[in-house]
Amino acid sequence: MVKSPTRIKLQDFAANVLAFVLAAGCSFFAGYMILRLQGMENPPADMGTNFPPARKKMITDEPVEVDPQVTNSIDRTWGTPGGAAVQPYTRQSPVLERHLLAVADGIAVVRVVRADRTEVLPLGVGAELPGAGTIRRIERGSGGWRVVADDAVLELRRR
Repeated sequence: MVKSPTRIKLQDFAANVLAFVLAAGCSFFAGYMILRLQGMENPPADMGTNFPPARKKMITDEPVEVDPQVTNSIDRTWGTPGGAAVQPYTRQSPVLERHLLAVADGIAVVRVVRADRTEVLPLGVGAELPGAGTIRRIERGSGGWRVVADDAVLELRRR
């Protein structure tokens, strides 16, 4: 049995319309889901997809020196005769006690007791030990650790 040419054209037309409707429906549904999920950045847990965790950017560069003029900060030597650095006025209560708590990787952890507060400071060679000057050496002896500053020696004995 031979089909008439009009019947074949009608079947082709119906298949084309059906394909167009299915394609339009799929496109509409995909667009709807993208808009609903805000660009697929935060899909719901029940969606059934397995998205990898977000990659975190690690900053590994050294800090950049910033020009004070660009940041509108004022240099400490600004407005002083001869360009001497201005030291901020801080009234420090006298140091009552200093205790060496620990030493690790060339850093000494020192507890400084003042009349109004107690501080725990990580200090290295060249740092200022409050009330005792600059730290010259951090050394290990037979009895434990020693921190040698200009005007003081702190020791941490082994137990």
